[in-house]
Amino acid sequence: MAHAEVEAARTSYELRHVRAQSAGAILHLYRHTGDYVSGNWPTPILCMADTNRLQVRIEVGESNVQELKPGMTGSFSVFGMTNDLGELVVRTFLPSFAPKRLFDPDGNARMDTRTLQVLCEIHEPRQPVYSGQRVLVRLAGNR
Repeated sequence: MAHAEVEAARTSYELRHVRAQSAGAILHLYRHTGDYVSGNWPTPILCMADTNRLQVRIEVGESNVQELKPGMTGSFSVFGMTNDLGELVVRTFLPSFAPKRLFDPDGNARMDTRTLQVLCEIHEPRQPVYSGQRVLVRLAGNR
């Protein structure tokens, strides 16, 4: 009878245990201990990412896109700091133009300017870099 109770407890634990398909850091919890999760439709439990391979998403104005090439290198820093935090490499161009974002620090920018989003891979940052952190990017050849 004790073995049956142990097996029932083990089965109950396995049904409630969440396993990740890969290693990573938990960025946001949507559900906490005791929250109800239905098996009838998908319900997000958490947001997880591999923080060993962080990328920077930059917005490049339509008029400057022709200056960028995959493999181009640059550096990045955080607002308020004068020294660079690390190196980055241009990897992927997202395929469509979009309106300029609202958080553009240039208040005089024309509102009808379109931007292309570009993903850059971070290489060996000198300090910790966090998901969602805003950075300033300087690419080789930028004025």
